[in-house]
Amino acid sequence: CVFFLMIRRPPRSTLFPYTTLFRSSSVILPDGGPNKQYIADRVFTDPVEMEFLESIIIPLIRERAFEQIGEFGDSHKIFDVPLLFELGWDSDCDHTVSVWADKDIQYQRLYDRGWSNDEIERRINCQIPSERKLELADHGLINTGSIDVLRTQCRKLLELLIKNNVKKRN
Repeated sequence: CVFFLMIRRPPRSTLFPYTTLFRSSSVILPDGGPNKQYIADRVFTDPVEMEFLESIIIPLIRERAFEQIGEFGDSHKIFDVPLLFELGWDSDCDHTVSVWADKDIQYQRLYDRGWSNDEIERRINCQIPSERKLELADHGLINTGSIDVLRTQCRKLLELLIKNNVKKRN
């Protein structure tokens, strides 16, 4: 079983405090979803606004994530969380894996998604360095090749962990 948390649209009630903070309805799109670009432009330039948003969103994401994880029972799960170490959620995991790419590759991939250099810098600067994440993780995967190479690495690591029946780390 592979688990990826997907929360595409937070409940309107969670957007209300943020709408109030900005004193703007621009935070909500006409379809009722969050205006991610507007929010990103605000929170990635102001640490106070970032902290406020995280105080609303992170507890909801955690609650929903562990609710969904619980639905899978005792099967193996992969929990894809970019801010795993920053949030302290690594203590809830049996194993942690950091996927690393050098800065040039990382920037190019994000640029190819349509992000500006400023946007890339703002977001990367909100995370601990990828080298540190690699040090903190139980396992590391080097992602300098294609997505197929990364998938093969993931599959092999999962097979190894299952085969060796590796239990929770201390």
